Amino acid sequence: MAPYRSTPIFDENTLPAALRADHRTKAGTWGIINVLEGALRLNIIDPPEEHVLTPGRPGLVKPLQTHFVTPIGAMRMRVDFHDSAPDMTALTTADGKAETATFDKLIVSIGRVPNTTGLNADAAGVKLDERGFIVVDGDCKTSAPNVWAVGDVVRGPMLAHKAEEEGVAVAERMAGQHPHVDFNCIPWVIYTSPEIAWVGQTEQQLKAAGVAYKAGSFPFLANGRARALGSTDGLVKILADAKTDKVLGMHVIGPVASELIAEGVMAMEFGASSEDIARICHAHPTLSEATKEAALAVDKRTLNF
Repeated sequence: MAPYRSTPIFDENTLPAALRADHRTKAGTWGIINVLEGALRLNIIDPPEEHVLTPGRPGLVKPLQTHFVTPIGAMRMRVDFHDSAPDMTALTTADGKAETATFDKLIVSIGRVPNTTGLNADAAGVKLDERGFIVVDGDCKTSAPNVWAVGDVVRGPMLAHKAEEEGVAVAERMAGQHPHVDFNCIPWVIYTSPEIAWVGQTEQQLKAAGVAYKAGSFPFLANGRARALGSTDGLVKILADAKTDKVLGMHVIGPVASELIAEGVMAMEFGASSEDIARICHAHPTLSEATKEAALAVDKRTLNF
């Protein structure tokens, strides 16, 4: 939808003082702040928000919303005004290219924060970090004597099963036992269609760390059970140390990936090699055969692909 009016293009020197100071849009008017070059900081007063706008990342100001803008170095910008809520479907890809798309529904997931507001942690002597997480040691002890914390309010993956493992470990420590929770062996699952699950390291992480590795993958397209189910999208990938063959990571995209990842978790917890997995007899026809085949693929010796 085209704007009914647009401002001239301003740079960091010609940007009017009125736009740098607190001001608000008119009733029934939406403003889209488009940065053509450089960067611009948009501060909205109510509710308090701060956004850094760049080319392909415009800012939206709603009717009667008080705000101001501040150039971040050299920049060029323009404001487009609309008399109805504009369609904000502008996207910026990972390589910085601006694109537009139309969706029936759009879910925006920008992360989570610990729910520690209002705990009055200071009064209890419990230290929080700059992001609001409760600071704990390796045993989940806080800075206050006899106070422990687990789950989404402490460091590590914000996952229910990780919280459960920590909770059990804390109870065992209180009973004088010596449990251990390995964050590297916590499975991650995204319940999309197809499902996505992984445990351990990714190829990018191994490359960044300078770890020599070998990889094997097997597509569900070549798995009999997946073909019978009509769910052949995806694959299983296994990453192993180039010298020791120890499993460093497993990644699954496909049917019931959330269930299949358990084999990779067990392998990593027990320090298994890809050959250990490859030599286990998997029932046929099952989706788990794709895991065996991926393990065989690490040494380029798959049976059915």
